[in-house]
Amino acid sequence: MGRGRTLVRGTVLLSLSGLALRALGVFFHAWLAGRIGAEGLGVLQLVLSVGGRENRL
Repeated sequence: MGRGRTLVRGTVLLSLSGLALRALGVFFHAWLAGRIGAEGLGVLQLVLSVGGRENRL
């Protein structure tokens, strides 16, 4: 029973941390949009698309 409980606990922890990081990303994106504006975000996305998926915001 201990192994199954550990698996569930790990799954819940990973899910919650993923949701927390996604929420942080939303707030960062909003802050960045206010800081550099829509045009700056467009240029940033254009530049980051050249580097591939590893440079995602």
